[in-house]
This record gives sequence, C-alpha cells and structure tokens, in this order.
Amino acid sequence: MNAGEVMSRNPIAVPAEAGLAEALQLMFDHHISGLPVVDGKAGLVGILTEAICCAAARSVRQGSAHAGSTC
Repeated sequence: MNAGEVMSRNPIAVPAEAGLAEALQLMFDHHISGLPVVDGKAGLVGILTEAICCAAARSVRQGSAHAGSTC
C-alpha cells in the first residue's frame, strides 16, 4: 500500500492569510488535527497542526516573538 492509496482526497485547507482562530475553527468543525496551508500562487506552503497552534499560544502567553515549529 502507498500513500496515494490512503491519503485524503480534497482535503480541507486554509489560506496562508487566514487567522489562527479561523484555522482552529475549521479543525474543530471537521474533527481534524491538521490543515494544509495554501497560497493561491505557490499551492501548498505548509502544514498547521494542533501542536503548532498550542506552541504559538504558549509563546504569546509567555511573550515570545516566535513559536517555533514544535510543541
């Protein structure tokens, strides 16, 4: 079995310009833990996960300028 056989087709994605609250609401509404982040010109530009959102929230709470990519 390969990735193409089990991947999600037509995944729910979020534009790179979307607010974090909007992205989290999409995850909540669709019972998913991550979203592809897309740009109209470049296509896929990244992945946003619950763990990354938690790290960002923790950084804001602690006054850090950058959340990093891990939780």
